Amino acid sequence: MRHPDNLDSKWSGYFVDEIEFGREYTIAQKILNAQKVVYSFEARSKLDKLITATDPTIAHLHNIYHHISPSILGLLRERDIPAVMTLHDLKLLCPAYKMLTNDSVCERCKPGKIRNVVTHRCIKNSLSLSALIYIESVVHRLIRSYEKGITRFIVPSQFYLEKMVEWGLERNRFSHIPNFVNSSHYKPLFQPGKAFVYFGRLSSEN
Repeated sequence: MRHPDNLDSKWSGYFVDEIEFGREYTIAQKILNAQKVVYSFEARSKLDKLITATDPTIAHLHNIYHHISPSILGLLRERDIPAVMTLHDLKLLCPAYKMLTNDSVCERCKPGKIRNVVTHRCIKNSLSLSALIYIESVVHRLIRSYEKGITRFIVPSQFYLEKMVEWGLERNRFSHIPNFVNSSHYKPLFQPGKAFVYFGRLSSEN
């Protein structure tokens, strides 16, 4: 997306406009952004021009949900470009990405009961934002945007893969490709924090 902190890029003319949840927008801007979250004609048009300029053989997608939207998936099919998508979260199952509500594990949306994202105001504790993401999720589930548009999903986390299968998605649509880091560059932090990296296998004594 276009952003003042972006590095210079010769491709910036193809970037979509920024949408920042929680920012103050005019009523007209809010309506336009809401439409873009569900289906972005801007993203589809710019990708169409980018495809014409570069003639790609494959598309590798990351976090397309709101700024780009699945509007591009139909275009990729029309242009006979297979799409693979790396899943960095649980968005396909949980409209709020993380299966967390008030910092506790939440699986209320299983199976398909995604109205809970509104009931519990899962998006920034906002009723309006949660309702928008609910509508987005309903639309894309009804038209099966991701099922039809993605050739294969790449999952860095085995846990995420198993959770996808547990919630009813087909295992043969996924490939587990772990991300690796040099563990010597990190020190363990034993008090609770926002994230952790685990190496090895837990023993029965842990």
